[in-house]
Amino acid sequence: MARTDLKVSDRSAVVCGDLPYGLGVGGGVAVQQLLEIIPISVEPATRSDPIAPARSARAVTYAFPGDSKPCQRDVSSVLGRGATILGMDVAMRPPADTQGGQPKGFVAKLLADRHSVPFSIALHLVPGAVIVAVYAFIAAPLVRAMDFPIFLAWAIALAVVLFPLQLFLLWLGKKQTGRFTMKGVVRYRDKPVSRGKVFWLGAACLVWMTVVSLSLTPLNNIVYDWFFTWVDYQGAGPDGTTYLQGYPQELVLTTLLICAPFTGFTLPLIEEYYFRGFLLPRLPQLGKWAPFFNTFFFSVYHFWAPWTVLSKLVFIYPGVWLAWKKQDIRISIAMHPGSTLLLSVGGVIALASGAYSM
Repeated sequence: MARTDLKVSDRSAVVCGDLPYGLGVGGGVAVQQLLEIIPISVEPATRSDPIAPARSARAVTYAFPGDSKPCQRDVSSVLGRGATILGMDVAMRPPADTQGGQPKGFVAKLLADRHSVPFSIALHLVPGAVIVAVYAFIAAPLVRAMDFPIFLAWAIALAVVLFPLQLFLLWLGKKQTGRFTMKGVVRYRDKPVSRGKVFWLGAACLVWMTVVSLSLTPLNNIVYDWFFTWVDYQGAGPDGTTYLQGYPQELVLTTLLICAPFTGFTLPLIEEYYFRGFLLPRLPQLGKWAPFFNTFFFSVYHFWAPWTVLSKLVFIYPGVWLAWKKQDIRISIAMHPGSTLLLSVGGVIALASGAYSM
């Protein structure tokens, strides 16, 4: 197949090998932007018709070799939101309501491929600070008035902050693609690792987190006694059950049944999307230190239990490192929400059967 030089006009065909792409350029896109496209050779859509227009994301993506992102992203980033590729499937074209321009200002800063270290620290810690504020001013007074275990107040505070955070990620997707989606916002979701490998890696991390988190309770006791006895949250203490102690068994069981679907799985899942899918991939400048950075500030984000930072570094880091190394968030999801679900279900069963009492 012959290689053909790129020829650009205000409205022209870009020829890659024998395959022409009609480019409809709108919105006053500068010719210089088009010149940045590197002509390459690609296979025609059909061998019998060498001038058939491309109808696959592969062909179009390879027409813009400087970027490996999906076709829609290539077209908008190189040609502007108003650009279209003639002959392309309608589903592959940029959405009509995104043709007004790229995200700007703070939204563009959030969606950038790289967050500065100070900015990333703020994005890690601000949700935790807001959770504590919601607990102190809204959830705790409400739960005390209801005379329920204070654990319910923390569950409410987490839900009030994390559910809107999930909606915020979807909104960022809309600003980027024109529809509510996490695609392009939450990364490590392309499933590069086989299901079988994810299963075994996830299972190993789940067991590690569950066993090690329980075995490191004495470390939490030491850190709490040495440094954090001044923390006066109701129910504060190194044992995770202190938030439930001092109440009738039936009321504790009711509280756990109410909270388990949220604190046991849904809220940790949102944390994974935000911390591992949104924040971690945007720290390329840290290299191999990015997983440790992410794990450390995720641990600190738990302002309601600062004595657990050291133990969290130990039992969370392996799953975070594997998710980063393999670029597959399913591994850390299997570890974190998987472990909290296992502990929640086990706790409910133990209380309901009488095997454990508060």
